[in-house]
Amino acid sequence: MVEKLGIVGRSARGLVFGGVGFSWPTPRSPSTPIRQGLDGTLRQFAQTPAGPWLLVVVALGLVTYAVYSFCEARWRRVQPG
Repeated sequence: MVEKLGIVGRSARGLVFGGVGFSWPTPRSPSTPIRQGLDGTLRQFAQTPAGPWLLVVVALGLVTYAVYSFCEARWRRVQPG
């Protein structure tokens, strides 16, 4: 079960941070940053035709990643040495 949570969660995380990495808007002025960051990427997702639904899917995926991270922190077995 934890492995499935990890697959879904990591995929959602990769989608969001992949979007951050590939968002390269053209700068309008020298003071405008080249990259938009996480906020700008989520705003771009919201402006797509499936915007609200895409944000819900991303949010559920990130919550799934949080649950997976909790399970890994709680039950992971580490061998000493």
